[in-house]
Amino acid sequence: MAGLLIVGLILGIAVHPASAGADRAVTLYLDWSIDGIHAPFFVALNKGWYTESGLSVDIRPGQGSSDAVKVVGAGRAQFGFADAATMVKGVASGAPVKMLAVVIRKTPAVFLCNKNLRIRGIADLKGRSIGDAPQTATATLLPAVLEANGLTMAQVRFVAMSFAARVPSVREGKIDCALGYLQEFVNVLDQFDVLPYHAMGINSYSSGILVNTRYLRGNVETVRRFVEVSLRGLQWALSHRQEAANITAGYTKDPGATRAYFAAELDVLAAYFTDDEVLRRGLGWMSEARWRTTQELMVKYGGQRARVPLSQLYTTEFLPPKPFLPPKP
Repeated sequence: MAGLLIVGLILGIAVHPASAGADRAVTLYLDWSIDGIHAPFFVALNKGWYTESGLSVDIRPGQGSSDAVKVVGAGRAQFGFADAATMVKGVASGAPVKMLAVVIRKTPAVFLCNKNLRIRGIADLKGRSIGDAPQTATATLLPAVLEANGLTMAQVRFVAMSFAARVPSVREGKIDCALGYLQEFVNVLDQFDVLPYHAMGINSYSSGILVNTRYLRGNVETVRRFVEVSLRGLQWALSHRQEAANITAGYTKDPGATRAYFAAELDVLAAYFTDDEVLRRGLGWMSEARWRTTQELMVKYGGQRARVPLSQLYTTEFLPPKPFLPPKP
């Protein structure tokens, strides 16, 4: 089956695997351009596991978690990959989506700051300029990080900018800090000071697989298959990080998205894919307590006006009965 699959992807264009024998076509809409954290899906695609399960899967790059929630909520994709806190706010605003499995267990969001400024903690951000693309999960969570540590958005200067402009802008002194995910900066971490969100009281779930709930109601078996195969891809990627990076890099022609870069991303995020919940219950598992924490974060700091029942936010119903466990350290 793997030989039937397309082995390349031009960035921004959907992946169209050969679908001989597939009985259900679905789209997975990513949170951004192809990245190392998306390796589970490209492994499953490349190895033909989706096709073997009766699925024809298109994988489409996105423009941030908010974008992914909107696209899936509008029914333009059946599945998405997005930040959990961003999704909660979307659901509270009426987006018909729900998370099926958490892939990244804690947020890898960070402040990337100019070393010359000696920014060592959150208090040092007062009066500083902070750049990011407004639609990203990192920007969505910024008010929560600041307010949880005694600052407000009024005490910093947020600068909207493109994804590509962030690192050069910090390096050139145009802004003091940029927001982003740890893995994005893996090649330049030694050149900047890094302040992680999760060390500042942000104990929310991070990125995971979500589904359009209207689609879910009429396609239970398809959803079950998609989740199981994707988690199989996650387990394999964690056990074969270099090979998973090689596979993922084969689906993009972005010159900066090299095999070495993707492998470094997976290495730096190794601890983010597992936690005590995963060790006990398997990859993808989600608990009520952590979802409550994730929602409270958005209600208190993220501009969410009202709570929604936790049952609207997630379900573990579609996790495989025999869980996929992470590799032993």
